[in-house]
Amino acid sequence: MTMPSIARWNKPRILEAIRAFAQAQGRAPDYSDFRLKTAEARQGLPSYNTVLTYCGSWQRAVHEAGLTPVMKPRYRPAPGQGQLWIKKRIRRGEEQR
Repeated sequence: MTMPSIARWNKPRILEAIRAFAQAQGRAPDYSDFRLKTAEARQGLPSYNTVLTYCGSWQRAVHEAGLTPVMKPRYRPAPGQGQLWIKKRIRRGEEQR
Protein backbone atom coordinates (compact mmCIF):
# COMPACT_ATOMS: atom_id res chain seq x y z
CA MET A 1 0.00 0.00 0.00
CA THR A 2 1.43 3.38 -0.96
CA MET A 3 0.72 6.53 0.95
CA PRO A 4 -0.58 9.60 -0.90
CA SER A 5 2.05 12.22 -1.59
CA ILE A 6 2.24 14.93 1.02
CA ALA A 7 3.25 18.48 0.13
CA ARG A 8 6.66 19.23 1.57
CA TRP A 9 6.68 22.63 3.18
CA ASN A 10 9.60 24.94 3.70
CA LYS A 11 9.70 28.57 4.74
CA PRO A 12 9.69 30.08 1.21
CA ARG A 13 6.72 27.90 0.18
CA ILE A 14 4.83 28.82 3.35
CA LEU A 15 5.37 32.54 2.78
CA GLU A 16 4.25 32.17 -0.84
CA ALA A 17 1.10 30.33 0.32
CA ILE A 18 0.33 33.20 2.71
CA ARG A 19 0.81 35.75 -0.10
CA ALA A 20 -1.35 33.71 -2.48
CA PHE A 21 -4.11 33.47 0.11
CA ALA A 22 -4.00 37.25 0.65
CA GLN A 23 -4.17 37.91 -3.08
CA ALA A 24 -7.09 35.50 -3.58
CA GLN A 25 -9.08 36.67 -0.53
CA GLY A 26 -8.21 40.37 -0.67
CA ARG A 27 -6.96 40.36 2.93
CA ALA A 28 -4.13 39.06 5.04
CA PRO A 29 -4.89 35.62 6.43
CA ASP A 30 -5.85 35.14 10.03
CA TYR A 31 -4.41 32.14 11.85
CA SER A 32 -7.85 30.52 11.88
CA ASP A 33 -7.72 30.26 8.08
CA PHE A 34 -4.84 27.79 8.51
CA ARG A 35 -6.20 25.92 11.56
CA LEU A 36 -8.54 23.69 9.61
CA LYS A 37 -8.00 20.05 10.53
CA THR A 38 -7.64 18.36 7.16
CA ALA A 39 -5.48 19.20 4.17
CA GLU A 40 -8.59 19.01 1.98
CA ALA A 41 -10.32 21.65 4.08
CA ARG A 42 -7.22 23.88 3.95
CA GLN A 43 -7.18 23.56 0.15
CA GLY A 44 -3.43 23.19 -0.18
CA LEU A 45 -2.44 25.60 2.58
CA PRO A 46 0.07 24.55 5.23
CA SER A 47 -1.32 23.82 8.67
CA TYR A 48 -1.08 26.38 11.44
CA ASN A 49 1.42 24.14 13.28
CA THR A 50 3.59 23.88 10.16
CA VAL A 51 3.66 27.68 9.92
CA LEU A 52 4.72 27.89 13.58
CA THR A 53 7.42 25.26 13.09
CA TYR A 54 9.07 27.09 10.20
CA CYS A 55 8.39 30.72 11.13
CA GLY A 56 8.21 30.75 14.93
CA SER A 57 4.93 32.64 15.21
CA TRP A 58 1.90 33.43 13.10
CA GLN A 59 2.48 37.18 13.24
CA ARG A 60 6.10 36.77 12.14
CA ALA A 61 5.10 34.56 9.19
CA VAL A 62 2.54 37.07 7.92
CA HIS A 63 4.98 39.93 8.41
CA GLU A 64 7.78 38.07 6.59
CA ALA A 65 5.34 37.45 3.73
CA GLY A 66 5.19 41.23 3.35
CA LEU A 67 1.71 41.67 4.81
CA THR A 68 0.29 43.40 7.86
CA PRO A 69 -0.90 40.82 10.38
CA VAL A 70 -4.56 40.96 11.40
CA MET A 71 -4.81 41.90 15.06
CA LYS A 72 -8.00 40.57 16.61
CA PRO A 73 -9.28 42.66 19.51
CA ARG A 74 -9.08 41.06 22.90
CA TYR A 75 -11.89 41.32 25.40
CA ARG A 76 -11.95 44.65 27.11
CA PRO A 77 -14.50 45.70 29.71
CA ALA A 78 -16.99 48.36 28.66
CA PRO A 79 -16.02 51.94 29.53
CA GLY A 80 -16.59 52.52 33.22
CA GLN A 81 -16.83 48.77 33.96
CA GLY A 82 -13.10 48.05 34.32
CA GLN A 83 -12.91 48.23 38.10
CA LEU A 84 -16.10 46.17 38.50
CA TRP A 85 -14.71 43.54 36.13
CA ILE A 86 -11.44 43.33 38.08
CA LYS A 87 -13.27 43.10 41.42
CA LYS A 88 -15.39 40.21 40.12
CA ARG A 89 -12.27 38.37 38.97
CA ILE A 90 -10.62 38.87 42.35
CA ARG A 91 -13.73 37.58 44.15
CA ARG A 92 -13.66 34.46 41.96
CA GLY A 93 -10.01 33.97 42.91
CA GLU A 94 -8.60 34.62 39.47
CA GLU A 95 -5.17 36.13 39.19
CA GLN A 96 -4.80 39.44 37.47
CA ARG A 97 -2.84 39.03 34.26
